[in-house]
Amino acid sequence: MSQPITLGPLLTIAEVAETRSYLEGLLRTHQEIVISGASVSTTDSAGIQLLTAFFLEAESRGISILWQSTGDAIPRAAKFLGLSDELALPGAEPGE
Repeated sequence: MSQPITLGPLLTIAEVAETRSYLEGLLRTHQEIVISGASVSTTDSAGIQLLTAFFLEAESRGISILWQSTGDAIPRAAKFLGLSDELALPGAEPGE
């Protein structure tokens, strides 16, 4: 398992551009990616959309993404937006 990347406490529209650049760099490695989202205390639809696009792009490139931890904010927002499946969140029921 590769070294996990850790998302910061805020995953909102204000951080999307910087976080996007960082995540795009990870895709260029073509290696498995492990994410820790336990530190994320605040997220919004833009943050969840960014993660969703990241997961879909990784999938299209054949890159595996695993969650080391998700915290509470990401699963809560993803469920509200109906994107739990796309983010491969642990314990997500199909269609959430």
